[in-house]
Amino acid sequence: MQVDMPNTAHKKFALCTICMALNVIVMMTITPVAAWSQEIPEAHTKAVTLYWENDSFTGTDRDYTNGLKLTWSRPYTPPSDEKHDLTDWMMDHLPFMDEPDAVRGTSFSIGQNMFTPEDTTRSDIIDEDRPYAGFSYLGFGFVSNNGRRRDVWEIDVGIVGPLSHGQTTQDWVHDVIGADKAKGWNNQLENELGLEFICESKWQMWRIENQHGFGMDIIPHVGGRFGNIAIYASTGAEFRFGWLVPKDFGTCPIRPGCDAGSALNNVLGLPDDKVSNKIGIHFFSAFEARAVLKDIFLDGNTSQESHSVDKKLLVADLMGGVAVHYGRFQMNYSFIYRTQEFDQQNDDHTFGAVSITYLY
Repeated sequence: MQVDMPNTAHKKFALCTICMALNVIVMMTITPVAAWSQEIPEAHTKAVTLYWENDSFTGTDRDYTNGLKLTWSRPYTPPSDEKHDLTDWMMDHLPFMDEPDAVRGTSFSIGQNMFTPEDTTRSDIIDEDRPYAGFSYLGFGFVSNNGRRRDVWEIDVGIVGPLSHGQTTQDWVHDVIGADKAKGWNNQLENELGLEFICESKWQMWRIENQHGFGMDIIPHVGGRFGNIAIYASTGAEFRFGWLVPKDFGTCPIRPGCDAGSALNNVLGLPDDKVSNKIGIHFFSAFEARAVLKDIFLDGNTSQESHSVDKKLLVADLMGGVAVHYGRFQMNYSFIYRTQEFDQQNDDHTFGAVSITYLY
C-alpha cells in the first residue's frame, strides 16, 4: 500500500537516512584503539535535569505541542543488607532490581504535557482531529545499573483534564509571546486520575574510542507502559559518536522510564572530585517503535463519554541531535520526527527537545 507523504516529510526522512548512512560510514572507517570498559559506576553526585519539548521549534502548533519536565536524581549506591525504607523494599521486589553486582538509584520528576488539534481557531469539537488534553504528573523512578545494563521502573501518578491546568499554562505562554490563544479548550478531556507503571532496559551493546578521545557506542532498549493513560510495548536503539562521549545510557526525549536515573553518574563517569573541565561534544541518532494498545489522549477518557479518534497500532519516532558537556553541565538538543498516531491525522508530526543537566 502506497503512503503519500508531504514533500517536507520526504525531506526530513531523507535527512535522517543520510545521517544514519554517514554514521555507518564513520563506524566502518574509524580505527578503534580500545574498547571502553564497562565498570560498575561508583556513587557520584546528585543531578537536576530540565526538559522542554515544543513543536514551535519546527514551526507547528498541534498534536503533542508542549512538554515540560523537571527531574531530580540521587547518586547510585550499592544494595544494603539492612533494609530500612520503602525504596529498598520496592527495589527488592521489582523485577531486574536485585542483581548482586548492580548499584541502585532513585529519581523524582514533575511534569506536564499538552495536546491540541491542528485548527486551534475553532471552538467546537473537531470530529476528525484529536481532542484537547493536558496531563500533569509526578514520577518516581527506581534504577538498577551494573555498568552493562540499566533497568528502570517508574511509577507515574497524575491527572488528565482541566485540573491538569494545561490550558492555564498554554494561555500564559501565549500571552507572554503575544500569540493567539487556542479557542477549543472547553472541549478538552474530562478530569481523570492517572496511574502508570513503566519499565525500560538499556544495554551498552558496543562502545569504543581512539587515542584522541573520539568514540562511539550503540545503546538498544526495550520497554513497556501499562496504566489508564497508555498501554504499549516499545523497542529501539541509539547510535552516538563524538569526542568524549559520556559513559551513560544515552539521550531521551520526555518518555516515561527513559530518563529516570540517566544523570545519576556524572557525564564522564569520573569520581565526584575529578569532574573533567574538558569540553565534550557528540552527535546522536535514534529510533523507537511502539505497539500501542491504549492512548487516553486519542482514545478519550476511560470511564466517561469524551471526544476520541481512531489511533494507529504502530507508531515510530526518529530522533537526531547534538549534546555538549562541560564540567558539571550537559545540554542536549534533538529533533524528533513522529509518524502519524491516528487515522484522521493529516501529516506526521515533528518537534524539538532541549534538556539541561546540572550535577552537584
